[in-house]
Amino acid sequence: MPSLLIAACWLLIYVLAVRHEPVRHGLRALALAVEGLIVPLLVLFAAVRARVLLVEVRDGAGGGRVLYVRSGFLRPREVSIGAREVASVRVRRSWVHLVFGGGALEIATLSGERIYVNDLDHPQRIAAALVVPAQAAFGHEEKLR
Repeated sequence: MPSLLIAACWLLIYVLAVRHEPVRHGLRALALAVEGLIVPLLVLFAAVRARVLLVEVRDGAGGGRVLYVRSGFLRPREVSIGAREVASVRVRRSWVHLVFGGGALEIATLSGERIYVNDLDHPQRIAAALVVPAQAAFGHEEKLR
């Protein structure tokens, strides 16, 4: 989405530079360079980033659920967190996410570490899968007399 917004802005700048009297040759050349070089790189970067991002809730060795996050191709990062280690999960949506769908997931662990995973298609599904086991692990049920 940001790549398309940048492309649209520079296209508008190009059109304004061409229609202006006298024609702004320097601004026109700059807009063409951005549209021809920078925007394709941004689109490629976004596509590779989307292909590398992996967020799953898996069954762990001890029977509990584990959140597995792998992201980044320039600086790869892998994180595994047990559902019982999760203190809070928050789904965040900007106005762009509200319009086009998706969102981000903000996870706080019991140790105080914060993990922020952006550009997810269905962050509420992951949040729901993590919260249920985490809530079940705390407290206990007491029967009323």
